[in-house]
Order: sequence, then structure tokens, then C-alpha cells
Amino acid sequence: MTATLSRVNLFEALTNAARVTNGALASAKFARIEAKAADRIVMITTFNGQTAIESILAGDVGDDMLAYVDAQTLLKLVTAMPEGAITLTLKNNGLTMTTGDGKHKNDLKIGSDMEIPVITGSTMTEMARVAGIELRRLARAVKFASVDEAKPALMAVHIAFNKPGDSVIAIASATDGFAAIQSLAPVISCAKTATGKAITFPASFVSLLLDTVRPDDQVTIHRSGENRFIVSVTNDKTGKNLALASTESSAVPPVDSIATMIESTKDGADVNIEVDTSDLDNALDIIGAYTSGNADLAYLFLTIHDGTIRYASNQTENGQCRAILDGIASGPNSSRWFNPNMVRKAVCLMPEKTKAMMPSKPKTPILFMGDNIRVMLAPMDNAALKDVKFEEAVAVELPLEAKVVAEAAAA
Repeated sequence: MTATLSRVNLFEALTNAARVTNGALASAKFARIEAKAADRIVMITTFNGQTAIESILAGDVGDDMLAYVDAQTLLKLVTAMPEGAITLTLKNNGLTMTTGDGKHKNDLKIGSDMEIPVITGSTMTEMARVAGIELRRLARAVKFASVDEAKPALMAVHIAFNKPGDSVIAIASATDGFAAIQSLAPVISCAKTATGKAITFPASFVSLLLDTVRPDDQVTIHRSGENRFIVSVTNDKTGKNLALASTESSAVPPVDSIATMIESTKDGADVNIEVDTSDLDNALDIIGAYTSGNADLAYLFLTIHDGTIRYASNQTENGQCRAILDGIASGPNSSRWFNPNMVRKAVCLMPEKTKAMMPSKPKTPILFMGDNIRVMLAPMDNAALKDVKFEEAVAVELPLEAKVVAEAAAA
């Protein structure tokens, strides 16, 4: 019983399969490998108790076969193999993997029959089709979902299919209690029965989508039963045929509160900021340089004063920074302390220019506005962090002779 596959396709399938081999189930570390001669395909499935992932590979299949193999071991072996064909042969109680040139031959032990559910053949009702690049834009909301297991309602991403006009827009929402995000993306098509509906995916499943979906893929979201969903990922150019299945999260994030807070921040904003994203990212690097260990953290003090954007850190064992951030600012004088790590998560989603707004009223959030994305960050409420005083900036130039030498050296 043999099946011959492309090493490239097998490597990608096993890489995806290995993403869900960390569950508590004894079978979680195994990949279910089934070859079907009539269809000339090989299906590779893994399941961690909550999420299943399955790849369908085209190949030269001589006979039907079914085996359970340690997914990580098989992935490591395929990773080390040269490009070309790889033949899997099932005989007795083992699976033999042979490279096309015949120079590499590996015998693997196989497991006994296990409860690994197969996605192929499941009852599915199509809900929506989304371009891969747009699905990735929705999935980036997971960066703001909580990782605190004591807050299960925040360890999820809510995706709603709304129709504000002629077309359907998907809106992904998430929050960790300190920051909140809304990410919007158009859909290719949406079933009438899905319009106005929503899905709440576990954050771990959305992270998996972000890892496995490429911008040029095509994605179809299906409902399969009462609270189970299947996401199909295909690519005609590469032959990719991947399916991921998960149950819906039982806990739903406070979606209405997220929308209300974002809108109220936007409506109440009288301070507007626009800076180059690279400059803001650089400022965060500077703030980070003042952190001295886990107990001596540097935070970001952001202030708008007479149209000038300034930032500073608190005093740490490494010292303290005070600087001007080039950019455009308008509105009343205002200042806030922020967690720089949260700001960086927002900034990494911004285009070349970062636009932000906030009410001048103290202790109110800041709202970052990007391409079809809105991220709201709450300021820090720490009595130990006092406003930083700034001195007037004075420009310093090199003496003429030194300047000429420096320019010559640069040339």
C-alpha cells in the first residue's frame, strides 16, 4: 500500500498539522494519514480536542491505506529530506518513507486506531466567502484578545456579517479589557441566512487562521451543525486544499460595549495626531531601552502641548528620556501615560502614517485609526506616574570645520 507525494506539499501539510498537536488528548500528537486510490488523494488530519485541521494532497496513490503517525516526528523527517517525490508505504506495523532518489529511507512506528475526526464528508452550509488577504485582516483582531484564562469571555474573536449598504462587511472585534479593536473587511459573497449573523471563534482558532491562510488564498466559512464551523482554504495556483474545524466559543466578548466605547471616543475626540509610523515605532524602541528588568519597566508618557507632540519615559535605573516626536497635532493640550507594549501592538497595524485621536478630558482612551481598523487603548491609571516636565528644545549644529569633515567622511 503506497502513496507518492510532492515533498513541498507534504511539508506544508505537516507544518499545518503540527499546529494542533499540543492538546491534552493522547491522540493529539498523532496525524491521521489516509490514502484513497480512487480519488488519488491523501488526507492528513490532526485534532487537539477542540480544533481539527485537515489537508488534502493530490498524489500517485496505489492502494487505500490508513495510518496514525507521530506528527512532529514525521514533520522533522520531511523537513530534512531533499526536494522531490516522497513515497509512503504501509506494511506490517510500520510506515516507510522513501525519497525519490532512493537515498533516504525511514521506518516509522504507527499507532493503533484513534478518535481523530475527519473533516471531509462533514455536513456543511456555506456562510461566506472571503479573500485570503481580507481574512488575515479580520484575524489580526486576535492580537487584542485576552490570554488570561480567568477571563474566558475575552479569549475570543467575534466576527459579524453586517450589511450597512449594498454589500456585506465582516467586522472582527476583540478586547483584553485594556484595549479593544474593530477590524473591517469586505466579503466576496455572503448567504442571506448569514447576513446579520455572527460567529465567536476561540482566540486560539483565529491565531491558527492567521498562521495558515496566505493573502492569495480563497477562504470559505461553513456552518456544520449547531455550534461547529469549518473554514476551507484553497488556492488553485498552489493546489492548497486545507480545512479547519472548531466549535464556537461559549463565551462572547462584550461586542456592544466595544462598539460604544470606540464610537464615544471618536465622537468626543478634540485632539488629533498624525505621525510617520516608523517614527512612532522608533520612539517606542527608545522607551523600551529604559526598561531595566521585569520589575523596573519604562512606560510611555505622551503629551500634546501647543501643537507639539512630546514623549517621555518614567525614571528607571537606566535613566529617563524626553523627546519631541515629529508630526502634526491639533486641539487642546493633553497628556496620558500608556503601556508601550499595547501601543506597539496598535502601531504595527497602522499604514505608513499613524492617525490617532483622543478627548482632551483626562483619563480617556486614545483611538488609532488605520485602513479599515480601529484600535482603542485605555491610558494607565497609576498614581506613581507623574506628568513629565519638558525643557524647550534647542537646536545644536556642528562647528563648520567639524561639519565639513563629517560630510566628507559620509561621502
